[in-house]
Amino acid sequence: MSLLFIFSLYFFVNLFSRKIAIYFIFLGFNFSISAQIYTLDTCITLALKNNFEIAQTDIQYKLAKLNHQQSYFNLLPSIIFNSGANYNIGYSISPLDFSFIEQNTLSGTASLSAQLVLFQGLQQINNIAQQKLLSKAAAHERSAIETQVKIQTITLYLQALLAERVMRISENQLEFSCQNLEKSLELIDAGLLPSSNKYELIAQLNLDEANHLKNQNQLKRQLFQLKNYIRIESYLPFELDTQLVQLPHPIVLKKADVDLDQGNLHSLIEAARYRYEAAQKALAMQKGSLLPTITLGYAQGTNFINAAKTREYRLIANPVIGFTQNGLEPVRSLSSSQVLTSEINTPILTQLQSNRQEQVMLNFSWNLFGKMNKHTQIQTARLTEQLAEIRWQQAIQKSKEEYFSTSLQIENAYSDYIANTEIYEATQNSYQIAQQKYEAGLITLIELSNVTAQLQTAEINKARSLIEWQFIYKIIMEYYGKEE
Repeated sequence: MSLLFIFSLYFFVNLFSRKIAIYFIFLGFNFSISAQIYTLDTCITLALKNNFEIAQTDIQYKLAKLNHQQSYFNLLPSIIFNSGANYNIGYSISPLDFSFIEQNTLSGTASLSAQLVLFQGLQQINNIAQQKLLSKAAAHERSAIETQVKIQTITLYLQALLAERVMRISENQLEFSCQNLEKSLELIDAGLLPSSNKYELIAQLNLDEANHLKNQNQLKRQLFQLKNYIRIESYLPFELDTQLVQLPHPIVLKKADVDLDQGNLHSLIEAARYRYEAAQKALAMQKGSLLPTITLGYAQGTNFINAAKTREYRLIANPVIGFTQNGLEPVRSLSSSQVLTSEINTPILTQLQSNRQEQVMLNFSWNLFGKMNKHTQIQTARLTEQLAEIRWQQAIQKSKEEYFSTSLQIENAYSDYIANTEIYEATQNSYQIAQQKYEAGLITLIELSNVTAQLQTAEINKARSLIEWQFIYKIIMEYYGKEE
């Protein structure tokens, strides 16, 4: 019985200690993941670091640089080394009398050759220029992608900021409705207000609660989209920088603040222009393929043979390969005198040194007719050049349209902000007057609630117009802002 009690006590203490440990672990974890304030610049930095499209453009830019580097290497000569060995078993032709004899033969060859293209219709020079232009285009395209990522991050951040601001306003309205309901119930109990007002205030309170819940859900959706875009885990605490110190209040944007030739949107035009110039070089390469090709080559080679014959032969220098017409004068091989017909006793290294040959080649080749392949390739390159030119002109036109459209939008946003600010100030003054009238008993609580709802709407419109102006301002600065 005592053992059972001791075991139960041990089990209870052990389980209790584990729960305490787990409790403190979670407590420490909760303290360690306190909410962090993410500014707009921080979110932009994270988006640029974690964006998949930017990672792809980085690889494409590196590939373009490697291709540009390889275009220079193509000017170097090619050097090739070949070697091989053969082992024959059985009958072979005797070099003495050209009769079949049974012997085992080991032979081998080795050669080293080099080739240099002297002229190829300037294709290699045009290829270097083309790859250089494509590398520049890739760099500008990467800059354009970065700008797009920045704009998307700004869009999501300001949308979340607006949702947070609207949620706070609805929270204040809900708190005001709760206070009004409490005051009204006191007045109804005192007989100073009719009981029908209670139901109107309760209905207004329910409406404000539903509106506040909707705004909370909207804020959660906007934060989730922002965190997902900059690739932050959704369970991590996340707070916005509600001050937005880095964004100015609406001002009149002057033309001196922007530059069409220095803004980031200019990268799209430059990328399209480099693509067009690269297409021109590709066309020149295809035209150059119609010209002849001149190459210079040099080669060295040697060989050896080791024949293990079934019967002995004497070693001779120049073997007999035939006889004259009268059959008296032998015709001997023109090979080196050091080449032996039966080389079973001659070292392989000696043979390789004695049988060395050199060759210098100058080749001239001209493809006069190739089944119209060159003609088709030239036509394809010409159409590709025309397409690249159209895309370049299209990028210029799009840049102008974007500039004038954004300029018009920022002027309208500035006017809208000024108008909403004036409406908000007028509504705020009206609310103060209504509050004084309510305290003096000149208006009812329902009327004060209506004025409060108007103030809430005016405040939301002011916040929305402010954030809209800041959004357009950031876009036009990212696209056309002058570099400091």
